[in-house]
Amino acid sequence: MAKFIEVTDQEGKMLVNIECIIYIQKTDSIETVIEIFNDKTLFVQESYEEIKSKLEIANG
Repeated sequence: MAKFIEVTDQEGKMLVNIECIIYIQKTDSIETVIEIFNDKTLFVQESYEEIKSKLEIANG
């Protein structure tokens, strides 16, 4: 079964399949970058540390 994390971008909350994440990038701005398949880049409001924690929990 697929695992998802919830993130928030400029359009609102969404679920991202963690198997589709290529990388997560911490930035100097308030946004964190998530690169996913299909050349899609998400600029999310959650911090790098929050996303890392969600991924660790999801991967158990």
